[in-house]
Amino acid sequence: MDSASIRIWKEWFTRRVDFAWGIDKTRVVEGRLMLGAWGHDDNPASAIGFLAHEMAHLVEIDDRRATVDNFGLRYKRVMRLPPTRYSTGIYADPMTTQGVERECRVIAISMRILGAIGWSEHAQHEDSERTIHALRILMDWYNIPSRRNDEARREWCRKKVARALQQWSVERVRAEWWRKVVLVTKRLERAERRVR
Repeated sequence: MDSASIRIWKEWFTRRVDFAWGIDKTRVVEGRLMLGAWGHDDNPASAIGFLAHEMAHLVEIDDRRATVDNFGLRYKRVMRLPPTRYSTGIYADPMTTQGVERECRVIAISMRILGAIGWSEHAQHEDSERTIHALRILMDWYNIPSRRNDEARREWCRKKVARALQQWSVERVRAEWWRKVVLVTKRLERAERRVR
């Protein structure tokens, strides 16, 4: 584990809420909420960015889905395309921009987390740009009002991220993170007692 991984693990995680490298889905495993964090062995910063993104999903998601596999994020209608390096190849046919809007909020929250562990503003911006660029794999990307131009869609996302950054201070992110950790811990302990 590199120093950024150690710092994020020590400062943000507990016995009940943890992460595992190389899994692509967040789920409850053996009484722990394991955030899936995948990245590239040749780029530890990328892996930390992915982890911060999954942490941000926990912060952003509503309470009832905090312990549901993959936070209950799924699509109803699905089509399959060949998998890519960044995607399983399973897509939905949405009618709104809700998925992209959620991801924009998550990008802003992950920027606050990355800033809290010492990433420079430049590094945070690069990570957000990488993530915004990757949003094009979401099918609701094409519902973003634009002139059918990906750069205009990315600019729309940047504005949504900037708005979310105004709403999510690092203090608010930390407070919501720890509130969710307590909530998840209580739920998992209750579930454990029921099994005994």
